[in-house]
Amino acid sequence: MSNDHHFQVDLRGVIDLLSDHLYSSPRVFVREMLQNAVDAISARRAVEPDHEGRIKLEIIESATGPATLAVHDDGIGLTEEEVHRFLATIGQSSKRNPVSRGDFIGQFGIGLLSGFVVCEEIVVITRSIHADSQTVEWRGNSDGTYSVRRLELDSEPGTQVYLRAKPGCDEFFEPAFIRKTAALYGNHLPYSIQIWSRKQHTLINETPPWEFGVRNAQLSQERLLDYGEKVFDQKFLDAIPLESDAGGVVGVAYIVAQATNVSVNRTHRVYLKNMLLSENIEHLLPDWAFFVKCVVNATELRPTAAR
Repeated sequence: MSNDHHFQVDLRGVIDLLSDHLYSSPRVFVREMLQNAVDAISARRAVEPDHEGRIKLEIIESATGPATLAVHDDGIGLTEEEVHRFLATIGQSSKRNPVSRGDFIGQFGIGLLSGFVVCEEIVVITRSIHADSQTVEWRGNSDGTYSVRRLELDSEPGTQVYLRAKPGCDEFFEPAFIRKTAALYGNHLPYSIQIWSRKQHTLINETPPWEFGVRNAQLSQERLLDYGEKVFDQKFLDAIPLESDAGGVVGVAYIVAQATNVSVNRTHRVYLKNMLLSENIEHLLPDWAFFVKCVVNATELRPTAAR
């Protein structure tokens, strides 16, 4: 049997804060689900270095009701005690005291709550990698209540998160939307990510430009220019690899091909640990570099709650 509990915060107020201020679009719930899955795998790899890690986003459509998005990962999982501690106390992240906090993308313990922007209930089924752990189900509701129960399942370690579209949010659960959004944020992540829909599956992973290699300089340059044209929808004169010890930054600087106004603010594409943070970062370069657009990936910087 499970008993109803209450979140340690005004959950409705937090959901309004996420919707109106921190998150620019409801689509970021896909990013947050991916981020949690990646961090769970990173945590498991800290214990089991040979673990490869896989993530699956499955769109479960219904002829009689709203669609459900199921996010599966084979990461570290949670014990029953951790479920109570980390899923019901806002801001109490499981990443507060990891072996190496820098391994994780998320830091704030609010990512799961982004699901309440597009659904009324979140269901989490999880099993920890720790010995003798049981499978646990957590059901959180937008009214601020949640329940926890043990399941008699001999499941593999990892976590499944289930989100069912609330009224007015069906568009965010369309297979095409999930594929496009997951690829936007996660196509350069280091773990296999598959999108399943109607018994079809798509692998969204692509090699990031900072890993193209330089064994064939001409081929690498062509690939960089092709990537820049695809991402920015314009041609460039040149592509220059970037690297900086400060912030652990790598990336590519693209020299624009057409005449440009000095006063125009260039926007840049920024990733954190291979996950897209923003497509429109300004003031990344000095003012004199008005003719340059960048794609960069940082490994040692910490985002704000709004990224």
